[in-house]
Amino acid sequence: MRQVCDFVSGLTAYTWIVVAKRRYWRLCQYSDGDLINYFWLIKTGGYVLKRSGLLVIIMSLAACGGVDPNSPLGKRTAIFKEMLNVSEDLGGMLRGRIKYDEALFIEKAVELDTLAKQPWQHFPSVKDDDKTSARDDVWQQQERFQELARALEGTTARLVASTTQPPLNESVLALRVQAVEDACESCHKEFRAY
Repeated sequence: MRQVCDFVSGLTAYTWIVVAKRRYWRLCQYSDGDLINYFWLIKTGGYVLKRSGLLVIIMSLAACGGVDPNSPLGKRTAIFKEMLNVSEDLGGMLRGRIKYDEALFIEKAVELDTLAKQPWQHFPSVKDDDKTSARDDVWQQQERFQELARALEGTTARLVASTTQPPLNESVLALRVQAVEDACESCHKEFRAY
C-alpha cells in the first residue's frame, strides 16, 4: 500500500497524459507539479483524455486510504460483497436477468447459506475502525444485531431446503430469495450508515 502512495506522490512531479490528435497518439509529459500545463494542452487543441487521466489519479489517491483486507472490517466487507454478488445472481435468475440454470441456482443457494454464517465473527465486541459503514448501534445493541444475523441465516437455510428436491418450484424459490433480501434490508435499516 505504501508503494501505491509513493507512486501517487510522484504523480505531482511527472504526470503522463495521453493525447489524441488526428488519429495519432502521443505521450505528453509535464513536470511543473501543477495543472497549468494540463489545461494548456487542452487549450492548444489537443484532445486530452482528461477524464481517464483524472480517474486514474483519483483512484490511486483513494487506494492510499483503503481498508486493510486482513482487518476485521476488510474481511467482513469482502464477505458482504460476495453475499451481494451471489444474491444478485439468484434474484437475476428468478427475475429473468440471467438465464435460469437449476444446478447453478442450487450451487449459489448453498454458497449464500455458507457466506451468511461468516461475517458475524468479524464484528469485534468494540468498534475497531472509523471507516466502517456500520452504525454504533451494532456495538451498543449486540443482542438485536445477533437476532437479525440469525434471522438471515434462517432465511438462507430455508432457501437451501427449498432446493433439495428437484425439480425446483420457481415461485417458492422467488419467495425464499425475497425473504433473504428482506432480512438483509431489515438489518441494513437498523444498523448500516448509508
